Amino acid sequence: MTGISGLESQSAPNEAAVTIEVFPKESIVKVGDTVTVMCRAGEKLQYCRVTSPAGTFNLKPNIPVSNGYIYSGKGLETGECGFTIANVQEMNNGNHTCYLGFDNTGLESNTTMSVIVAKPPTTSPELSVSLVGSRVSADFQEGQTIQAMCRVPDNRPPSNLTWFIGNEQVTDGLSPIRKEPENCGYADLCAVSQNLTHTLSWRDNGKELSCFVQHFAMDERANNQTKSQLNVLYKPRDVEISSEQFGFEIGKPGRISKQVQANPRPSFAWNVGGGEWIREGQVDSLTGRFRAGETINNGSGIWQASLEIDSVTAEDVERVYNLRASNIAGVTDYAVSISTMDAPQVLHTQDAYEAIQTAMNWLERQPEGTATQLVLHKRLRDVAAKKPCKQAIPIERLPYVGEDSANIFKLMVSCGQHNKPSSLLSQFSRLKCYLFIQVAPHLSLRAVELNTTSALANYATEAAGGGVRGKASHSSSEAQIDPEPKTEKTTAHIEVEVDGGMENPSANHTASNEYINGNQDVKKTDQNSDKDTPV
Repeated sequence: MTGISGLESQSAPNEAAVTIEVFPKESIVKVGDTVTVMCRAGEKLQYCRVTSPAGTFNLKPNIPVSNGYIYSGKGLETGECGFTIANVQEMNNGNHTCYLGFDNTGLESNTTMSVIVAKPPTTSPELSVSLVGSRVSADFQEGQTIQAMCRVPDNRPPSNLTWFIGNEQVTDGLSPIRKEPENCGYADLCAVSQNLTHTLSWRDNGKELSCFVQHFAMDERANNQTKSQLNVLYKPRDVEISSEQFGFEIGKPGRISKQVQANPRPSFAWNVGGGEWIREGQVDSLTGRFRAGETINNGSGIWQASLEIDSVTAEDVERVYNLRASNIAGVTDYAVSISTMDAPQVLHTQDAYEAIQTAMNWLERQPEGTATQLVLHKRLRDVAAKKPCKQAIPIERLPYVGEDSANIFKLMVSCGQHNKPSSLLSQFSRLKCYLFIQVAPHLSLRAVELNTTSALANYATEAAGGGVRGKASHSSSEAQIDPEPKTEKTTAHIEVEVDGGMENPSANHTASNEYINGNQDVKKTDQNSDKDTPV
């Protein structure tokens, strides 16, 4: 038995009446349960009478009455007028009133409580899905707003409803639960319904919109949910981070592949360096060297297009390969380049985690370090701990971020003396991956390719151990300057000093101050010489 407990005191309408306590004030039970109610006064009773939906009964100890009601308590002389229903049935649902008569006054007092016999839904929820303002359920497009209604008929007390899209519970866009009829009471048999308003994303495609019903008396084996699969149409989307493909060899056949995600299936066409469009299965008419392959369905809405090159030339490496993917939801263009270099190594999660943690430790000790910067680095660190990077981070033209700032992994970090970001990035260099940093234009650095050096690996060890004073330099980094308005190169030289376990980020970054025009040599400081050595 499950009860919603409470105490109520009522008196007869005169000054000599006696106060009555009732417990519980309300009980919610299932068919077949046992429920006990106690009405209690502080004086000896002459009689104990109960009116119920099943009839009216005079109750006495050890004397059972019809319809399963029996007296419960320590006797009328103690002022207790209680009753027990040993086998609750539908007919017991409703209000019950105790009437207590007193020997010494001849007066009567009464109080009322409710027995709610729960009735679970007998069918699964009714679910309808349509566009807002329309009653038609059909295919939807990304950005459209749908309205779904879930309805559960004939239940008592009202059921609770829960919504899911896929495995994620939906809590936004829900209307209050409505009862039918509107004046349906807690102990009445009624229907409940709820609306969900949701703006569709491409991520919703293929997921099931589900309405679950929870009810106190529902059997675990009952069908308590209804599902509707969402078919969301959306234009082609990129699923690959890098637009450059590696591993091509001059004089050998090559194959460019590009994966996109779309619904429905897109059609593809390739364009080589601004020439004609080559559709699936066709060969270019100008040279006959390029053939567009057939589209491959990789599942989960991912489609793979390919362009075959019969024999890669040096000119092919310099070209841009344009791919156009289109379906009824829209058109998306992509640009792909190829390289004869090997693909960047996969970044291992443990190395990434440790390096980012080292950078966080350094940043935390800097006066310009803020809580926001630390939170962003922490998020990056946690992402690195979850799974390995599958792609090199691509070179991008990042927006200008100001004189005293740098953009690392699209995270804003203060430059301070303009050499600290390079010191910070040196923490990452032992990971043997591509990192890119944008700094103020007068620093002359646009993007930095950091390579593994044993010296910087030693630096990380020294910084962690503490109490060691030493120097580690990184002179193999090359910075490529923004080619607008002209192409220039400089060599990044990073020196990091460790003292007592505290990194010294104010170490020299001589390349930041070397901005050489034309064909003049760029110089770096030789740590073993007082002279400058041309690069």
